[in-house]
Amino acid sequence: MKCSNFLMILVIAGLLSACNNTKEISNEESNDIPAQENVIGNVPDMLHYGEGYKDGMKVVTLHTAYNDPKSVSAIISIENVGDTPLNADSLAFSLYDDTEDLTYQGTIAANKNPADRNLQPNDKITLNITFNIPILNDEYRLTVESFNSTDTTPWLVDDLKVEG
Repeated sequence: MKCSNFLMILVIAGLLSACNNTKEISNEESNDIPAQENVIGNVPDMLHYGEGYKDGMKVVTLHTAYNDPKSVSAIISIENVGDTPLNADSLAFSLYDDTEDLTYQGTIAANKNPADRNLQPNDKITLNITFNIPILNDEYRLTVESFNSTDTTPWLVDDLKVEG
């Protein structure tokens, strides 16, 4: 009888210990959540190739950029993460040349892009955006803006191999 009481006490102690560990883990996890939100909320001053940002309706990523004679092309993907359709034609693509204090507006060339740029929720599209530039410089800032978002976190566009 003493042995079974002892076993019963060990089982109860083990169960109580497990319940306490579960509570400790829950407290630790809840303490980590604000820290993770802060890391996600800290947007860098400048994004780089392969990085993206999310605003309320879309995720935008700049994959690469390259130069052609008198232009810069940027490969950008847009994913609709909202609940309503999104038309990629409604976005404004801007390339800023800080050395010359100039801004160039990007165009979605029909011969380099899909004809249907209407994104339903969860759809994704990759676009080739062209900026006509008379003189190519070493680096630029690129932004993608929309009428319903104030987030204009720029990407650094560099490594364009300017010959000179």
